[in-house]
Amino acid sequence: PQEGTIGDVIMGHVKHGPTQKKEDLAVRLFGSADNRNDNQQPSRLIVRDAKLLTPEEEFLNTDMPFTETKTEVVIDRITSAAMPRQIERVPAGAEFQLEMVLNIFDTDNEKELINATKRALKLLEDDYIGGNGSRGYGQIVVEDFQMEERSKEFYLDTD
Repeated sequence: PQEGTIGDVIMGHVKHGPTQKKEDLAVRLFGSADNRNDNQQPSRLIVRDAKLLTPEEEFLNTDMPFTETKTEVVIDRITSAAMPRQIERVPAGAEFQLEMVLNIFDTDNEKELINATKRALKLLEDDYIGGNGSRGYGQIVVEDFQMEERSKEFYLDTD
C-alpha cells in the first residue's frame, strides 16, 4: 500500500467500492443515487416484496408470528464477559414467491441486462440476504425461475 493508505482505502475513499458510472452494468441494472455531475441513473430492476408461500401451520412452534428467535452469545472483547443476544430470523426452509420487473429502455442491450439479472441471482445463492451471513443466516435457493416478456403493446391494449 501507499503511504497513508490502509488496504484499498485512501483518505476515506474506497478505491474498489461501489461504482456510480452510468456506463457500468451494475449501475444500469440497479440504478444510482449519485446526483453529482448528472450521474443519477434509474434502476431498471424492480424487486417486489416476496410473498410467503410456506403454510402458516409450519410456524406454529415459532417464538413470533412467522419468525423464530435464536439466542447467541457475544463475548465482550475488553472484559471477556459473555452476553446473550437474541436474533429474530425467518426459519430455514421457508419458501417465498419473488417477483422482479426488468425495465428495458430503447437504448439498452436487452440480452446483457437479462443475463446480468440471472447472474445476480446465481451469485446471491452463493452469498446471503440480510444480516449475519457469516453465521449461516440468509442463504437462499432460487427455484422455478420463469421469465415473461411484456411488450409495449401489452400496456397499450386496454381491452
